[in-house]
Amino acid sequence: MKGRTSIVVFICLLAVLLQIIVVSASTEQDRAMEFIQNVLPINSTQWHIELKVEGNASDISRLDKYNISVRDDDKVLIYFLGSMVGTADGIDVNFVIRENQFIYGIIDIDNAPSYSTFGRPLEVANVTNFLAKYQSWSGLDSIKMIEMLSNVNLNQNNSISSSNLTMTITSIDATTKLSWMLPDSRQFEISFKNYFPTSFYDNRQITQTPTPTQTPPLPPEDRNPPHLELTDYLLPISLILAIIIVSVLLYRRHQKTTNARNVD
Repeated sequence: MKGRTSIVVFICLLAVLLQIIVVSASTEQDRAMEFIQNVLPINSTQWHIELKVEGNASDISRLDKYNISVRDDDKVLIYFLGSMVGTADGIDVNFVIRENQFIYGIIDIDNAPSYSTFGRPLEVANVTNFLAKYQSWSGLDSIKMIEMLSNVNLNQNNSISSSNLTMTITSIDATTKLSWMLPDSRQFEISFKNYFPTSFYDNRQITQTPTPTQTPPLPPEDRNPPHLELTDYLLPISLILAIIIVSVLLYRRHQKTTNARNVD
């Protein structure tokens, strides 16, 4: 009876561990869908939305064409949006997730001529609307960024500083990039083609890597294994250890009970 109990406990703990992993993955997909449905300037009911790729950046070569800096262990979600209103538009939405934060979003509209070729010119209202929706989605404050957009010409390259923020505008043909730099090198950046947002980069919640002048490099024996984020694995490792300890204790108790019965 005790042996059966230990097996049941082991299975229950394993189920909890698997549930945590599944919930984490589904949460990332839920947030990605929220971005597509609530942040992008589209009517999501007119699009077929499908998750096409999910995995680590090291296994997904198609990211190379976007010229972005990714780590091998970054998580990647790629969605395809197909128009359902009689056009041939198709949009690929690529998300890169690091430390459970969405650091990159690449909205590829090369196969969506309604937006890439015939889109309306970019206006300040398009940027402010995107920032307001992005703030609601990410929970990160965009108020000062929006305030810096007053009385700016998005068609001219410019750099403006206010308080601890520096905003840079780079405009080439129909493409406009806006970036906000904080003193600690944290950055938020968005790009538009015509009026449509085509990318964002946001490292405001990512752990900053110190430069060698700030912190001397650790000796090899003190370094973590490559591509290993300890915080990402601490909870699963703790649960696995708990499973092993509980199973061993129950098994030993069962053995003692069995031996006592044999002696009797």
